[in-house]
Amino acid sequence: MARDVDQPTGNTSPGQDPIADRSLSGPLLICSVILFLTLAWALYDELIGQRPWKAYQERFVKSYTAYLKKLGPRQASAEKAIFNSPEYRQMDQELKAAEAKAGPRMTQIERELGGIRQQLAAIKDPFQDTRAKIAALMYELDHTDSAGGKNSVRKDIQDAKKGPFKVEFTARTETLSFDDLERRFTDLKAHEALLVAEQADITKPARDLRSKRNQYLSDHLTGLNQEQIAGLLRKMDTFKVEIKQIHVEEAGLVDRCESCHVGIREPLPLKASDLGGRQVFVSHPNKSLLSIHDPERFGCTPCHNGNGLATSSTEQAHGNYEHWLWPLFAKENAEAGCLQCHFTDRVLDEAPILTRGRDVFQLRGCVGCHRYEGFDRETDALTDVRKQILTLENEQK
Repeated sequence: MARDVDQPTGNTSPGQDPIADRSLSGPLLICSVILFLTLAWALYDELIGQRPWKAYQERFVKSYTAYLKKLGPRQASAEKAIFNSPEYRQMDQELKAAEAKAGPRMTQIERELGGIRQQLAAIKDPFQDTRAKIAALMYELDHTDSAGGKNSVRKDIQDAKKGPFKVEFTARTETLSFDDLERRFTDLKAHEALLVAEQADITKPARDLRSKRNQYLSDHLTGLNQEQIAGLLRKMDTFKVEIKQIHVEEAGLVDRCESCHVGIREPLPLKASDLGGRQVFVSHPNKSLLSIHDPERFGCTPCHNGNGLATSSTEQAHGNYEHWLWPLFAKENAEAGCLQCHFTDRVLDEAPILTRGRDVFQLRGCVGCHRYEGFDRETDALTDVRKQILTLENEQK
């Protein structure tokens, strides 16, 4: 049979499809692993890597709580020894005796003062309202020119003083004129002042003894007492792990330094050895300086430099990288931060090294060649005086 000339010859099967005939499981597996690792890294960086302050705060709570619990029994023992000492017991007995001696008269004075203040409260509103009305009429009288007008205002004043005013006391109601109200109000205030003065005189011995006892405690009992330590433990129980931020709006300042340095303002003096060797948790070395430079008002970076906004790493927070112009002052140069505000102050009590350096600058004669603000005031004053003298001489000529 003859072959059809139109029938194709040879292998008629199509070529292999690069997608349908080839497995993509290998590339998909590699991409999935890379995607999973990227997700894991992103979660780690978001939750831990960019937020080291979370771990700091959690570690601080554990270390500080353990330190407080360890400190509590020691303080309790110290307090017990002081409270059982002969000196304290004698002062406490003297205080109780003075309070017992003043007690009966103090109770009587409190009762009398209560009655007086109830009467004053009943008199106060009608007396003050009428006195204000009379003062306004007196002002009108002084500024009225016609005789008829003055007589009319005087009549209004007399009518205002007549009342009558019904005053409701606790057990009775009285009808009084303004003069009676004024007299009663003045007498009650004078009697109240006498009773308050007597009260102060009677309680003075007890107050002096209490002050003496408290001074004895402050001299012999160091640190916090049991109640204060218990309060700090309660604060740690409710401690919230979060960004600790100081925002001084008028200065455009945002500092988050205390997100890591959590112990800076704690009332206890904290050392690294007290908190597991973590230097980041120590308290501020100069508490008196914080009392005159409240961090809520001044922040941290105006004195110490550094990047107060950064919380992702120590390097960035301390400003020790190329993109930050004001790195944290080194410990030995910490007082240099005082110059940012106290540039012209000659002596700073809280900056002895800086003050000593300025003393050397002046005593060594550096000021003779190197002009510096704050050291040449006398020279400038003499120059001004010479100019004034020359001006006066020219005016005389």
